Amino acid sequence: MRQSKRERHHLQRAWSGKMSKPAVSVCIPSYNHANYIGRTIESVLAQDFQDLEIVITDDASTDDTVGEVLRFSDPRIRLFRHDRNQGPSIAANNNIRNARGDFICLLPSDDLYEPTKVGKQIRLLRARPEVGAVFSHMHYVGEDGQPIAREANQMARPRDMSRVAALRNFFFEGNCLAAPTAMIRREIFDVIGDFDPRLLQTQDFDFWIRLCLRYEIALIEEPLVGYRIRDQLANMDANTPGKVARIHWELPRILENFLGWSDVALLQEVFPETKQSIGQGLAPASALAVLALSQPHPWIRAFGVEALYRALGNAREAAILEAMGYGYPRFFQVLAENDPTRAALVDQMQSRRQAESAAVREEMQRAYSDVEERALRAEAGLEEIRAYLRQVEEARDWFRDQSERWEAEARRLAGA
Repeated sequence: MRQSKRERHHLQRAWSGKMSKPAVSVCIPSYNHANYIGRTIESVLAQDFQDLEIVITDDASTDDTVGEVLRFSDPRIRLFRHDRNQGPSIAANNNIRNARGDFICLLPSDDLYEPTKVGKQIRLLRARPEVGAVFSHMHYVGEDGQPIAREANQMARPRDMSRVAALRNFFFEGNCLAAPTAMIRREIFDVIGDFDPRLLQTQDFDFWIRLCLRYEIALIEEPLVGYRIRDQLANMDANTPGKVARIHWELPRILENFLGWSDVALLQEVFPETKQSIGQGLAPASALAVLALSQPHPWIRAFGVEALYRALGNAREAAILEAMGYGYPRFFQVLAENDPTRAALVDQMQSRRQAESAAVREEMQRAYSDVEERALRAEAGLEEIRAYLRQVEEARDWFRDQSERWEAEARRLAGA
């Protein structure tokens, strides 16, 4: 990481003896958010709970994001800067490694905190030591930071987010927790690890699954965060084609976190559908494979295909699965039906495109032949018109010659 003299001075202020170890570290990864990060920092500094620090890692912004950070003189702000862009997870992990607080908040550099956010969450975590992380609701703000009306999805306003409810929702529906609303105990990162830098769209979701497999969570059903909706699909959650492709690749992989589940009692509490399979002797991972294959979402079935493939590699599991109707023939069938690589879909699309191209060429040939026939008919008609005009011209010339002879004969007779 490179740091200018001004940035080093910024860090020295933060590490000076005037500042004791903070209770909370608000971690902000930033990239090209010069228009927003100032308001983001201001919303943190305006908290009614002030025992905090702000740790910022700039991921090689090409605009004046760093300059906007350096406008602030508050010694609680600590800035790090990457020499090259490395992605949001690496920037977030750098913040966490450098955080000194016992409680970690995750704040994108374009979102906003309500003044009571940090205070309400730290009071809950201190009162409930069994809770590993606390989340809240969000409301939406526009480019100017003002509230805007928009229908809230389950991530903006989740309900009943106990550990069991969250894990069940993760498996059947997807993510329901928003990173900007989170406050997490620092030691949890030491136990379950950081954000996976290989993931771009679902790194938060992956972390929540690992979190909830070990710890209880809590939810404050109040909008404590302003989530910014950017113009022209600039948000990371905008449904662009590239994002959709990444999500469908990432989701089956992060669901593999469930395969290492060792707490059978909790598994059956979250997924009572697995009790019969486990009762027949299946391992939890194999029971989840069977459950996943019956679900409507394609990424869950893709996970199920992979989990069944692994389970069939164990002779004991393979025998039980065979007795349940999930042996090799069934595996080959579901593999073809679910087509995890979408090869059949691509082949169908290519065949359809070739058929459509052939149809278009045939239609164009018919249209060309029709135009050619019409042109020939028009040419024939034109030739008829030309012949008629020649006849008219010949008649005109005959009448002109005949008129001249008549006039000459009339003059001759008049002279006689």
